[in-house]
Amino acid sequence: MLPSCDVVTQYGMRLNGAILDYHDMMSFCEMRRRSFLTPKPQSVTPPPERLAPSRADPGASTSSSGVAWTSWSDAEDGDRPTSDNNPITDVASATPDPWAVDNNDVEDIIEAAARKLSEKPGPTSWLQEFSPTFFAYRALFKVAPNFHGGRLNKRLVQTECPDPFVGPDGPAPKGTVAVRCTAKTAGGAVQHYFIPGNDLTPADPRKKGQECFILDGSYRGNILIVSKCNAKASNVDLKLMRDSSVSVNLHFDQVCVVEPTQA
Repeated sequence: MLPSCDVVTQYGMRLNGAILDYHDMMSFCEMRRRSFLTPKPQSVTPPPERLAPSRADPGASTSSSGVAWTSWSDAEDGDRPTSDNNPITDVASATPDPWAVDNNDVEDIIEAAARKLSEKPGPTSWLQEFSPTFFAYRALFKVAPNFHGGRLNKRLVQTECPDPFVGPDGPAPKGTVAVRCTAKTAGGAVQHYFIPGNDLTPADPRKKGQECFILDGSYRGNILIVSKCNAKASNVDLKLMRDSSVSVNLHFDQVCVVEPTQA
């Protein structure tokens, strides 16, 4: 039987209550990621090759009865449509080439790039940048009303721990965060979701004693304790040290409420 200090729970804690150190936690998270089988990327089937329409030479063909076609007279040649007015050629030239880039494609690319620049970055960037911090903390988020039919609109979700990008069902798809929340039904079962980063907004502090992860400013990346919260002014005072009276005032959009991980 293995000693309790050598057995680790899914939250990165040993059975004796000790939390893994930095290097052991990094190895643990990497092992969790590799334990899931990721689906192979699907290739896109290219469109069928466009073939140029062909016309049979009436002079070289014969009917099924063996009688040759009569040749065209000069008068008939004068009445024949020229190649410039050939309806078959016009239809072929009007067919768009799926491999060619036209002005509409360029406009779509420019609009997509401008839309991406105007969007605020989601939490995926700083969750990845400060991933060691979230070995022992869960970040709290509000969920946009357009996700899941608005069922999570007025509720807070927590990131999975110790890795915000790996849930019980495996790694989160690109651009999403692995989160969980307690169901409203009887029994309060824990529900797990992969939510796009753009649909998540950091939760605002509400009371004294809460802990906040600093998103912006000189103390970015630190976790400080709330000493005073002003919901009307949307700002909060945070202690620079646990037993210190010195505090810093930040706006709500500069912080995200976090909670320590429970074993």
